[in-house]
Amino acid sequence: YGNNNTDPAAVYMSNCGAMATSGSERLMVASLTAGDITWSQDDGLTWVKEERYWEDANLDSGGYSYYYMLSMISLSDGSIYGGGSQISEPPVIFSPTLHSQGDWTNFHASIVDNSIIGEVQSMATHDDGMTWLVGGRDQDATTEASGFIYRSTDSGESWTSISLPDGVDVVHDIEMDGNRGIAVGHRYPT
Repeated sequence: YGNNNTDPAAVYMSNCGAMATSGSERLMVASLTAGDITWSQDDGLTWVKEERYWEDANLDSGGYSYYYMLSMISLSDGSIYGGGSQISEPPVIFSPTLHSQGDWTNFHASIVDNSIIGEVQSMATHDDGMTWLVGGRDQDATTEASGFIYRSTDSGESWTSISLPDGVDVVHDIEMDGNRGIAVGHRYPT
């Protein structure tokens, strides 16, 4: 925590919410409470100033988008995927940029389910991105348990909701071991 303008080893971020690696010496970190990301290309010795407008729409003239990246995963080819939201919109997954001017620090947001307002807080893949599981919470259902898990078997092109037991309020983490997995979170009421 510091100011990158005076210390290249510091970044003005209040916290770290997610982290991933992208190939040799590349690290990326996202804030837990703001839409900021930062990255290093020298194993964390120096960091770029925090960036808030990293989604593809911001690369177009007059384009605008703003998201929180709450989880990150790196695949074997070094590509980074993320999950998150804008809290007041549907949950999204972030894939590597599709924009001609984008680079490894830009992402493309794709909606998981238009019928809910929520955030992807966890994600997992056991086959390098062909199959995805994402979990989180429907923020529109504030007074009831509203945790979710969605599965995609076509690299995130389409999503299917997985039924959860009553009372699951949020899915914080998912880990896969082949076709088996475990999800953790909490219930409402606690």
